[in-house]
Amino acid sequence: MTQDLMRISYSFRILVFAGVYLFMTSFNTNHHGTDKTNKIVAKIIHKWYELHIDLEKNDVTAYPPIAARRAAELGLAGMIVWHTKQQLFSQNIFTFASVLNETYARTLQQAYSTVPTAKVRIEKLRIDISDHLPNSPLIQKNSNECIEFLSEISPAWSTQSAKFQQCSYGMHGHCIEENSDSVLQEWQNAPVFLKGNRNINVNPPALCTQGEKSVILQEAMAVFYVGQHLSYEEKWVAEFWSDDVRGLTFSPVGRWISITKQLVRQHPLPADQMFNLYFSLGISLNDAVTLCWKYKYLYKIPRPSQIIQCDFDPQWKPLHDNPMFPSYPSGHAAIGSAACTILNKYFGDNIEFTDHSHHQRIEFLSHPRKCKNFTSMAEENALSRIYMGVHYPMDCEEGLNIGKQVGINTKNLPFTTFLKDYPKITNPDYCTSERLTRYK
Repeated sequence: MTQDLMRISYSFRILVFAGVYLFMTSFNTNHHGTDKTNKIVAKIIHKWYELHIDLEKNDVTAYPPIAARRAAELGLAGMIVWHTKQQLFSQNIFTFASVLNETYARTLQQAYSTVPTAKVRIEKLRIDISDHLPNSPLIQKNSNECIEFLSEISPAWSTQSAKFQQCSYGMHGHCIEENSDSVLQEWQNAPVFLKGNRNINVNPPALCTQGEKSVILQEAMAVFYVGQHLSYEEKWVAEFWSDDVRGLTFSPVGRWISITKQLVRQHPLPADQMFNLYFSLGISLNDAVTLCWKYKYLYKIPRPSQIIQCDFDPQWKPLHDNPMFPSYPSGHAAIGSAACTILNKYFGDNIEFTDHSHHQRIEFLSHPRKCKNFTSMAEENALSRIYMGVHYPMDCEEGLNIGKQVGINTKNLPFTTFLKDYPKITNPDYCTSERLTRYK
């Protein structure tokens, strides 16, 4: 009997070893220790971010503030594991990988708690990865610590308020009605993650005046003219960068995660840089969107179509329906500018890149586009909103300005400084599942 048990135990150990070996070799490693550990971590990161943006495609609540919040928390989750469990990385890569896998799974379970089928898909990926890794109470204890850490450093609901000058719509006031269907208005009070981003200089929109020289009228005329003469290339740019239809594509935030994921596969980074990249990317995306939302609902600038239909052509429509929130500043532009500022740090601004994010989608002009560098990508992304007919030039210019400032503040911030400057605080209530269900 004892011999039988010994044979079974021995066979079990062989099977476990074989599974671990297959897991390792699936990374096509060159059998140098550092490369193997980096590739193991890279594959786990890639798989979780791939699932994240795939879940976002089917989530009708994934408006930019919610999507950006999730990106920040997922980046924070990875960085917390790296920062607090780094000794496991060098001592036992499989234990480290197990903790990372469990932490990502639990972070996404919380993020997509209101999305049908998400729980099943997240659990499937967790099991698929963990089947090739060890499991023990110690691993659960370590992942529990990481999740608890994450919950403690999420920004709290801001109680501060400020008074700003509102823009008068002048002669257009009679035909501008505030959209009662505007979504996520409470996020205008959400705090940024980085204190340095609280004081970013956001220019107010040019004050509107009456008469033909009205700034907002001139801006609307520009959008109207462009919309009347769209070339195939301009329509391609507009639709390629849109990501506006919830439940069809991922969000504008998810687009830049998709781009980052492609870049990391093409230009592999060491583990420490990967964690830092996704951390700074998530924080910058969150803060750029948060600032945009604050000023969108502060100034409540109407969309171009509202001006155009009043003054030029009652039948005019943008290429795509207006997003359900005010116009100024452009969230798309801010998101792209913030992301590209971060990507420039890790990959430089001289990489010619082709984005395959919407490869084989047939509902819109989705075939891959090539850009000469990240700066031109950010600018084309911003310009796409004018072609789409949903933003004025001033919206996009200010969005680029906000994103760049946020990215600069974020890209060189050490995680230790982040922890030092931002003490433990409670979770906000504006991202609870109860609130999210209102937008399903």
